[in-house]
Amino acid sequence: MKRKLLLFLAIAATVALQASDICIDGIYYLFEGDEAVVTYKGAIHYEDMEYYHDTVVIPSSVVYESKTYPVTKIGDGAFWICNKLTHVVLPTSVKVIGTSAFYGAGLKEVIIPDGVDSIASYAFYDVFYKKLTIGKGLRVFAISAISGNSMLAKIEISPCNPYYTSGDNSNAIIDRQTKKLVLGCENTTIPTYVTSIGESAFYYCSGLKSITIPQNVVTIGAGAFDSCYKLEDVILGRSVQSIGSLAFNLCVWLTNITCYSSKPPVFEDGDYAFGDEEEIYIEHIYVPKGSKGTYKTTIGWENYDCYDEITIPADAPEDVMPPVKCEETDLDIIPANNKLSTRKVIRNGRLFLYNNEHIYTITGAKLQFY
Repeated sequence: MKRKLLLFLAIAATVALQASDICIDGIYYLFEGDEAVVTYKGAIHYEDMEYYHDTVVIPSSVVYESKTYPVTKIGDGAFWICNKLTHVVLPTSVKVIGTSAFYGAGLKEVIIPDGVDSIASYAFYDVFYKKLTIGKGLRVFAISAISGNSMLAKIEISPCNPYYTSGDNSNAIIDRQTKKLVLGCENTTIPTYVTSIGESAFYYCSGLKSITIPQNVVTIGAGAFDSCYKLEDVILGRSVQSIGSLAFNLCVWLTNITCYSSKPPVFEDGDYAFGDEEEIYIEHIYVPKGSKGTYKTTIGWENYDCYDEITIPADAPEDVMPPVKCEETDLDIIPANNKLSTRKVIRNGRLFLYNNEHIYTITGAKLQFY
């Protein structure tokens, strides 16, 4: 409770600092240099929290004192606790979504347009939307910005995004470079090419009932499945070596655990294992034949007396990470970030761009990812 209160006060202070009295067509702005920032309305009053409601359409530019300003940022706390705001339409001109920008809003769906490059902490925290759509430009975001949504059921990412993929309808956010699953939901199927589960990746996915960690996953991050109250069955692939702190905290219905590795994964919490023994009652732990003794003498596993040995099935077929696929209108994504690290080379009539350790080539109007 104290932690939540401190967070609330910190956000309130941020919102107050961002407040603005410049209202244009019903939306409040600050002007920073030649750019416009959408801000909170007035001071911290309950009537202000209900000012933005239903559907709000943010323009790509506004005119103030005879000057045109592109709208490039949704400011810190701009729609803070606007619980009557159900939909927001952001223009492609927006590059940044600030801290707690939509904290506690009543959004039914979140669509991140192609122009957004970064999303700050708690931007969509405590917002219970059902679908998340991410455009081609999102490069950086805080996990707290979008985790902790018990209603999230669908995740889609533009196939042109060179940083993240949602796999072939895997309903997850997967980092292309590290192959880490960053965010999941109740309908996530983890592709076999994923090598780690990120911290708080499934935090508060209260609709998740079972999960299979595939064969190439090595680590499960801290709090990865924290507060997945309905989670009953977990399968740990043969490569899982470590399980982070509070990874399965408050998974109060967790009943069956299947481990495909003959070597027990190490718990960062030591003997904490799968949670408080007074809250979680494991009925069955299935382990490979001949490994029961090893599990029963390993820290974090020795407190259980419900082991059964099984024959481990063959690994699932290997999935392939979908390549980046862009149409002609998407080609401007190439130099959008980190321009200093981009080199252009023409070979045999083809233009190659070396950017962020990846090679892009344009053939006619198509872009391919290598």
